[in-house]
Amino acid sequence: SNLTCPCCCSALNFSRLRGTKSEPATLVGERVPDVVRELTSLDQLFVQARALHYLLKCKVQQWAMQSGGGFVVRGDGKDARLVRRWSELVRDKESEEAAEAAVKWAAVKSPERAIEKLVRCYDGKVSRLLDVCRQSILFESSLLLADGLQAIVMDPDVEVLAAHNRLHVDYEANRISLGYRDVKLNMRLTTQASRRLGLDYHVFEVASLSRAFRG
Repeated sequence: SNLTCPCCCSALNFSRLRGTKSEPATLVGERVPDVVRELTSLDQLFVQARALHYLLKCKVQQWAMQSGGGFVVRGDGKDARLVRRWSELVRDKESEEAAEAAVKWAAVKSPERAIEKLVRCYDGKVSRLLDVCRQSILFESSLLLADGLQAIVMDPDVEVLAAHNRLHVDYEANRISLGYRDVKLNMRLTTQASRRLGLDYHVFEVASLSRAFRG
């Protein structure tokens, strides 16, 4: 199926994302505030983002294990930004806890950067900040990346709200993003744990990218 991408004004091709579930994910093409629980407090947004940070790390580990994805790991010298498959890292470290400690996870967006985006891009509307809590998954090929997207979209624990495809052939990466390409999904985590903590309406971002397009 094809969808319109608001970032590059072109079609998103999700033809490899096959299968169904009882409540299929909704992909819409706008970065809009949630109309059910629209946030107006930046403090509240950051409290939610920090609370969701751990739950999101668990989720991206699951998706990476299912699809052959990986993460940037901590290292020294020339290997300071080495990328390892999550399955291989868990095997080598002999536990998920040790593997998790080796990954250089994305931090919650800084308040300074969030305020800058509020002022410059969003007219002060806090609910339009959809990437305060975020993570990335890296793949060795575009085919594995598509498998990763399928794992995310078909996960009954998440509701996908928006897709931004910077891998599309019409996206002018050299002009717009210095050659960088990825697919970003904005979504909500709808697990029992997220509901219990009041985090199920917090919108977060996951970027999926092929190492071939990583700067």
